[in-house]
Amino acid sequence: MGMFDYVNYEAPCRKCGHILTVDNFQTKDHRQLLAVVKPKKIKNFYTSCPQCLTWNEYTVKIKIKIKQVKPPADEVTDNE
Repeated sequence: MGMFDYVNYEAPCRKCGHILTVDNFQTKDHRQLLAVVKPKKIKNFYTSCPQCLTWNEYTVKIKIKIKQVKPPADEVTDNE
């Protein structure tokens, strides 16, 4: 049984620029079965840079699209 999942993401370390990959990023926001997951399926993932040991943490912000729905024509009333 795993305690975390890996995150399929690549980014430079915020301090030294070393490229961090799926081998580095971990999360506990998923099933925790040592699986590889996409960032959009989780809220938070993190790693310690193997080069300089700087903590790199990311939070996924979800964009919600709201679409206005027009009522059916028979429900539209004129308030004049």
